[in-house]
Formats: sequence, structure tokens, C-alpha cells
Amino acid sequence: MATVVIQRYEDPGTHPSVIFEEIERRLNEVRCRAYELFESRGREVGRDVDDWLQAEREVMGQSTAALSEKDGAIELELELPSYKPSEVEVTATADEVVIHAESKQESSNEIRSSEIFRRFVLPEPIDVEQAKATLEEGVLRISAAKASRTESYPVQVQAA
Repeated sequence: MATVVIQRYEDPGTHPSVIFEEIERRLNEVRCRAYELFESRGREVGRDVDDWLQAEREVMGQSTAALSEKDGAIELELELPSYKPSEVEVTATADEVVIHAESKQESSNEIRSSEIFRRFVLPEPIDVEQAKATLEEGVLRISAAKASRTESYPVQVQAA
């Protein structure tokens, strides 16, 4: 079982915006591609979800994922067949996890590249410092304890 490094940002305002700017750029690509698919069908109404999902697979890559809550922790599994731990970047904030995996393979006459970008908004805040990620047999597993309510939602009292 290989450990994958997690970039941790307790305060969402302190993370570098580069990864999130890249996600926004990719989402714009998905929007454009979904519109192209709509146009290519002669603007047939009623298949917008199909167009979006197809565009998302083309732009972001395709991988199966499962997000669950168990024993006070949030667990995420993502299929990443043929990726090495060094090719996987995980960024975690209290409210979301972003995964970027990129693999380049060179042969004598071509370079093949595959890339997956996934963003998961978490159902509850996590304790970023306790987050762990491993990659084993093509499955990335991320686990993090849920943050205590006092850590996630500080109460501010105003004087009357």
C-alpha cells in the first residue's frame, strides 16, 4: 500500500488558488463541450444531462468514485487504474477534496497522456490534519475524521 501526499489547508482562504483556477478552467471546457454536443445534434432539447456527462468524461477524465461516512469519518474511494502514487495530487480543505492524476507514457513513436480531475464537496467538514490517502491496486482511498462542531463552526457572541 503506497501513501499519497495530501496538501492540507485548514483555512479554505489560505490555499493556493492555482488548483481551483484549473478546476474552473476545466468546468468552462465542460460547458463549451456540452454546448458543442447540443449543437451537433441539431439543438435537440431534452438531452442536456447526457451532453453534460459526456463532456465531463471527455474533459475531466472518467473514474468511478464512492463517498461515504463511517465511524465518525468521511471516506472517499476513487478508481485510478495504472497511476503511480507520484502521479496523484490530493488537495484537502475542511469542506472539499480535489484530486488530480496525470500519467505520461512514452513509447518509441508516441507520447500518451491520461489525466483525471475530480472535486468532491464533502457532506460535513473534516479534520484536515487527520486526512490520509493511500493508493493500492488502482484504488485511491482517502479517509479523514469529521471535524468537531466547535472546530468547524466557531460561535461568535455579540455584546448587547
